[in-house]
Amino acid sequence: MTHMQPSNPNRTDDAPTGEGRPDLSRRRLIAAGAWTLPAVALAVAAPAASASTPVEVITVTVVAGDVISSDGHSVTFTGVNPGHDTFPLMLAVTKMGAPYSGPVSAQLGGGAAGVASWDSSVDLAGGAAGASASGGSVDFPINVDGTGTFQVAVNVEGTTVVLNVTFQA
Repeated sequence: MTHMQPSNPNRTDDAPTGEGRPDLSRRRLIAAGAWTLPAVALAVAAPAASASTPVEVITVTVVAGDVISSDGHSVTFTGVNPGHDTFPLMLAVTKMGAPYSGPVSAQLGGGAAGVASWDSSVDLAGGAAGASASGGSVDFPINVDGTGTFQVAVNVEGTTVVLNVTFQA
């Protein structure tokens, strides 16, 4: 059936229908579009809303040593004197790109036995060294007990960064 507009006798609201084809009118297309528009708008808005939540990015890098890797996660101290030397593991800490001030802890591991130990000036709690970063800088003095490579796991507000430290004679 075709509906005629009184003001324009040649215009119809319905598209012609064929055998076995459902009646598809402009009204039905507009109604279907009206129902899908809010769903599409919601689907587009959801990722933008979730992306707007800031992620607190914390970085920890080594800033002093004889050789430091390009990413700041590995450092080599050369010419060490086991049993006599102490080196400060000097770190730069940022949170959201700004210098971090607050508590930082570090744990020796990954081959530290016989190579390194915490200096007596370090505040130890449960085997982890504790210090307070000020203006994005923190130092952890480490005794040189031997030569070799070990790991230091640095924790800042629940984020752990593993650093590789090497003592070479």
